[in-house]
Amino acid sequence: MGHDEKKYRHIFLGTLDPFLDFLQAQRQEMTVGNWLEIVRRTQIRITVNPEQYLGRDLPPSDVIEKIINEIFDQLVIESVREPIDIVLP
Repeated sequence: MGHDEKKYRHIFLGTLDPFLDFLQAQRQEMTVGNWLEIVRRTQIRITVNPEQYLGRDLPPSDVIEKIINEIFDQLVIESVREPIDIVLP
């Protein structure tokens, strides 16, 4: 990841924080399938209309898409991970 991508990732994370917090909170309220559908729809809306969510000073669209995909992939990985109960003999 280049210097500009790191800069924009940091900016995007700050801007999207309320959305990500909301989505994480919703994870406990619905099934994994329904939650994933809402996450992906949100991700698509942000990717298609980045200026509406992220402002006007943006990198090229391919960089936006890459960063948004990474952010939402990380959200899914962290939120869907279920704790495993280990029973020792």
